[in-house]
Amino acid sequence: KTTPLILLIMMTATSILPVLIYASDYLGKFVQQHHVLGAVGYKLGIGSSPKQRVMSFYEKHDPNKIEEVSTILSKYYGDYPKLI
Repeated sequence: KTTPLILLIMMTATSILPVLIYASDYLGKFVQQHHVLGAVGYKLGIGSSPKQRVMSFYEKHDPNKIEEVSTILSKYYGDYPKLI
């Protein structure tokens, strides 16, 4: 009696699984690019590191300060949410 139900689950799972994988990849990329999680995401270990965020900021807005990124990070060590 459970064989048709098991077959139905197996058939739908094989078609739904790729969609779920694609959606999770897309959502993860969106969250990382738009900094949706912000400081909370950093505390949870999700998203880009503070160094990556500061580097991308200075690459876009002031490329001359890229050499000073390590100094800036050491100044705000332990208080990255204030920096970001």
